[in-house]
Amino acid sequence: MSKVSVTDKGRMHYSLRGGEIEPLGRGLYSVPGSEGTYTVDLAVFGGQESCNCPARTSCYHLIAATMYRAKTTAARRRSSRPKVSPEDVEAKLARMGA
Repeated sequence: MSKVSVTDKGRMHYSLRGGEIEPLGRGLYSVPGSEGTYTVDLAVFGGQESCNCPARTSCYHLIAATMYRAKTTAARRRSSRPKVSPEDVEAKLARMGA
């Protein structure tokens, strides 16, 4: 992967913080850029990741979409975990004879 400039890193973080990245489904994301909004394909079904921006090398849109996907996947996993109270733990330990 090619290097991403400091300016590009700033844009990427701005896109992530601002909630401007939009999932389109099937591994596609709409990511705002300095000259418009671009479509990023994270190739969840095989193939190569791509972005339709004019950059000829890896762009910050790809990285921003990848980070967005990782953040939302982690948040979804955290929220889907069952909530366990201290009382539930104590009751389970009591049933186990501990």
